[in-house]
Amino acid sequence: MNDKQLRNLFLIAAGGLAVQGCSPKGSETQDEQKPQTEVVTPQVTPVDDPYGNVALFEATRSKVKFALAFCENYYEYVYFCGEAWTTGHGLTILYNADGSYTKVKPDMTAPTLEQSDVYKGRYLTREILPDIKSCIKVPMDENTMIAACVLRYCIGHGNFVKSQFVKQLNAGVKGAALAKTLTGWRQQDGVPKRCYFFAALMAGKIQYSDLLDLCAEGCYNLTWKDIFVYNDKGGLKVDKNGFCEWDFSKVRKNLETAKKPKTTKLTLNGKKHVLVECKLTKEIVPNYIWQEVSNGRAAVVAAPQNTTDFATAEQSYTCAQLNDSSYIAYNAGDYETALEAGKAALQLAQTNKEVGAANYNIGMAYFAMGKYERAVKYLRLSLAANKTKAAEGALKEAMQKRQSTRTKCGAYGLLGAGALTAMLIARRRSMMQRQKHR
Repeated sequence: MNDKQLRNLFLIAAGGLAVQGCSPKGSETQDEQKPQTEVVTPQVTPVDDPYGNVALFEATRSKVKFALAFCENYYEYVYFCGEAWTTGHGLTILYNADGSYTKVKPDMTAPTLEQSDVYKGRYLTREILPDIKSCIKVPMDENTMIAACVLRYCIGHGNFVKSQFVKQLNAGVKGAALAKTLTGWRQQDGVPKRCYFFAALMAGKIQYSDLLDLCAEGCYNLTWKDIFVYNDKGGLKVDKNGFCEWDFSKVRKNLETAKKPKTTKLTLNGKKHVLVECKLTKEIVPNYIWQEVSNGRAAVVAAPQNTTDFATAEQSYTCAQLNDSSYIAYNAGDYETALEAGKAALQLAQTNKEVGAANYNIGMAYFAMGKYERAVKYLRLSLAANKTKAAEGALKEAMQKRQSTRTKCGAYGLLGAGALTAMLIARRRSMMQRQKHR
């Protein structure tokens, strides 16, 4: 798959929101309030993405944004967080589309929710995605991807690249065993609290849909005794590697605790303090993110059947995600993205079931674009792999449309030929008349 084929892949996940970012680095003027269309376009080829993690990151982008909104909240202020001036969704720097940026300053105008979302998207592309691409040498599943992005956000580049999480992941450790490495970051009280639910996600103790009704910063309602296992002496149960045990026996109770509002005191410019009650996470993200991550409350795409025919379980999962992205894009009327996501899924597909699903998505995208010859081709391939009433009906309609198009083209062709003949006859008669008069 080349760059051209992937130029609009995962447009739904990327968001495509409109904003003109902050002024270039070093400039004091700001015009964030003047929006312009911007689409995040990943430039990736199979050579650049040997483990499929860049494609998975793009497919998971909205869920990562939702996870970080839960960790950080959204504030319509520029405030001091104890280390730096911050605004929006926990932003300390604001990236422009061209990669230039400026640090958040106390006299800036705070970005709107939608603008903050775009800035967060640029941050993900400029800072987190490069670390995912360069540091991780094995395929990941979606839950691991989300946890990795949350950890990278919490501890920064330097700590992430040398972390036990990355080392153990590259060594083949997965699930609950890998989630345990997240307990090693206890220097700051908030890091394990932020990571707890994502560790539970990796360990299979909860589903992504369990996170949808949590309050932003609701993790800070938890104590260490809520999230860690303690020994008989009242201390943390720590192994020889310095890792603790997550207490997942309390995960349901902790979810309820994290649904409760949390009040935060912000320090604004001039050392003014304001008390702000955090909202539900779904209320502080743009609607497109909520629609995508909730997806009718079925937030996690089920892994396809017959997965043993895939090279890895992660490849199977990624294929399912791509097919789902294609379906979402098609329903949103973005047929080009639906087409490219379907092609990416087809490239990964190994089972008859998934070949059928991918070909169906590609065929329907071509049908919606009015390219009936190609639509018929792929819908036939879909039926050959997996006969469904939906594919049969779509193929019948596509063939009818194709025939109608051919008939019109034939009629126009005959009309054109007739007109040309008449013109030549008229021209011949005119020449004969001129010669007669001579």
